[in-house]
Amino acid sequence: MQQVSFFSVFFWSAYAHAYDRLLGLTPYRQYLADIHEYISPTATNILELGCGTGNIWATADPSLTEGVRIILLDSSPTMLDRTKGKLKSMKNMAMIQADMASRLPFEDRSLDQVIMANTLYTCQKPENVLAEVFRVLRPQGYLLISNPRSTFSMARILQAHAKESDHPRWSVPNKFWPLSKLFFLLSWSDRFIRKNLPAFLFILAVNVHIRNTGAYFPECSELASLLERNGFKIWLRDQSYANQNILIMAQKKGE
Repeated sequence: MQQVSFFSVFFWSAYAHAYDRLLGLTPYRQYLADIHEYISPTATNILELGCGTGNIWATADPSLTEGVRIILLDSSPTMLDRTKGKLKSMKNMAMIQADMASRLPFEDRSLDQVIMANTLYTCQKPENVLAEVFRVLRPQGYLLISNPRSTFSMARILQAHAKESDHPRWSVPNKFWPLSKLFFLLSWSDRFIRKNLPAFLFILAVNVHIRNTGAYFPECSELASLLERNGFKIWLRDQSYANQNILIMAQKKGE
């Protein structure tokens, strides 16, 4: 999670205290599994921009990280502290506190893959960040990027979790889609959400705040066009996180 003009380090540090409750949601765990699916098997140097609390690597099969140097970069010291606690046994990890909106502290053409999972949306100038990613990737290197769609709804993710839980199946009529009514139904239909109700209320509030601060939530075609304009070839387009996120695998074009 990154520091840009409308998101402060304090904001992400506060979010860090509730963020890991997402691990209890079925769609979030499936989202992490989808990310794992597209980690390049030939990469030996991988950078994750905006690593948050390290959930991608904490939930990854050890075979994905064997023989790989992994660099985790985030602007929030609290996020990084939580990451260190989870990954302290992994000796091939390096962690850097830095702002991805600035020049990245890596040499040109030095990395095999960059992962951006729910980070590009925080950037006022996404093209500047992608230019830096292009610079640090080796020729033919890979960018794995996931970003919320223009219609992203945390409420729909919570509903998808409730539907996949062991509780009785139900559906919510369209007229009940306002967050307050939907969350009331969810909180009483799923034990995990009910137990963690204050944290999820905070997460919902954070997501509303993000939507109201001009975050970059494109549709897939718009994001793919942005990547192509910045020197990437699109290899795969998909959806994840209860269809609320775009997932794109792109490759740096030869220089």
